[in-house]
Amino acid sequence: MESKHLNATYQIVTRNIAHWPDEYDVQASAQALLRLRTFYYFNIDEAINGILFDEHCQPLNPSQVLKIVSIAKDTSMLNEARLWSEALLRRLPFTSFLDENVNEASILKVLSSIYEQAGLYHKASAILGNFIKDDNKGHSEVLNENEQNDINEEEEADISFVREEYDDNYKQLCRKNRKTPKESLQLYCYLSDTVIPYYKGKVEIANLQPKIFLFHDVISEIEALHLRNEGSKEFHRSKLGQGQLSGSEIDRTRVSETAWLHDKPGIVKRATHRVGLLTGLKTKSSPFLSNTEPFQIVNYGIGGMYNPHYDTFEKPSWGPISEDEPDDLKGTGDRIATWLFYLNDVKVGGATVFPNINTRIPVIQGGAAFWYNLLPSGVTDNRTMHAGCPVVIGSKWGE
Repeated sequence: MESKHLNATYQIVTRNIAHWPDEYDVQASAQALLRLRTFYYFNIDEAINGILFDEHCQPLNPSQVLKIVSIAKDTSMLNEARLWSEALLRRLPFTSFLDENVNEASILKVLSSIYEQAGLYHKASAILGNFIKDDNKGHSEVLNENEQNDINEEEEADISFVREEYDDNYKQLCRKNRKTPKESLQLYCYLSDTVIPYYKGKVEIANLQPKIFLFHDVISEIEALHLRNEGSKEFHRSKLGQGQLSGSEIDRTRVSETAWLHDKPGIVKRATHRVGLLTGLKTKSSPFLSNTEPFQIVNYGIGGMYNPHYDTFEKPSWGPISEDEPDDLKGTGDRIATWLFYLNDVKVGGATVFPNINTRIPVIQGGAAFWYNLLPSGVTDNRTMHAGCPVVIGSKWGE
C-alpha cells in the first residue's frame, strides 16, 4: 500500500515539475521587469521591497536582483544594470536573506564591470580600488592602463547609459496623454446612426486627422468572457506578419499570446455583425474573397507589449492571388481598417498609442478602437503607426 502511494506521489511530482519555471521563464520575467522600468520609471527601491505602483507583491531577494542586473548587462541596458546594482547596495544592510556569494564586495565588483562595459574605466577602477585583493588586483591594473581610452566627461552624456533610454514619444504616450489643451478642446463625442433606427453607437473622437474612434459599450461582459475563454483554448505565442504572410515569425517586438476565432453562429458572428453596423463596412466572412479576417484574440500579460507597427500588408487589392497567402486571406486585399475590442480592464499600462499623431487610447472594458489604415489612394497612412504599451499590473485582452 505504501509503495502504491509513493508511486502515485512520484507521478504527481514528476508531472508538476514540467510546469516549474525554467531558465527561459526567469530571463523572460527579468526582461519584462526591465522593459517596464524603461517605460514607466517606477521606483527600483520600492520594487525590490515588493511595492509596484501602490500594489504589494513578493519582495526580491539579492540573488534575484543580481539576476536582473546580469540580464540587463547582457542586453546592453547598462544604465538599468547600474541603477539596480546601486539600489541593491542600499537595500543590502536591511535584508535578512543569507547568501555567502552576495555581499557588498561582490555587488561592487559587478558595478565596476558595468562601468567597464560602458567605457568608464576610471570609475570602474575607483570602485575596485576600495576592495583590492589578489583575485582582482590584476584586473584593477588593467583598468588603470585603459584609462587613456576612457570616455571624458563631455562624451559621457552620450554613452549607452543615456542612449539606451531614449525617451521617445511612444514611451511618453504610454505614461500619459500628451495632447495639448488646444488639441483636446477640438475632440468630441456623439451618438452615431446605424441602419437600425434605435441602435446607436457611443462614439468618442480620439484624434481628428486621421480620425481615430473610440466606441463605448459595444460588447458585454458575458460576450467578452466567452471570447476570452474560446481564445485561451487555442493560444500560442504571437507572431509577426511578413509582407503578404500573416503570423510568419516570432519576434521580441510582440510579447503576447494569440488565437484566431472564425466566424460561426453565436457570439462571434454577432460581434462581427455589430462591427458592420457601427462602421458601415461589409463584414461578411467567407472562405474566399472575404470582407474580414477571423477575429484575432490577443492576451498581453505583465510586460506584454507590441512595438510600433502598421496593420497593413502592403499588398494590392488587384492582380493575381498568391498561392503563398493563407487561406483566410486569399483575395482579401489589404487591411482597409482595424477594429480592436477591449475585452477587460487593465489596472496599469496597456494603452494603444499612435506616436506620429500624439494619440493615446486607454484600455476600457467593453469599448473598441477603430481607424482606417489606408489613404483613399490605397497606400498605407503612415500616421496610423500604433503600438500596444507594456502591461504593468493585470492582463490585457483584445480582439
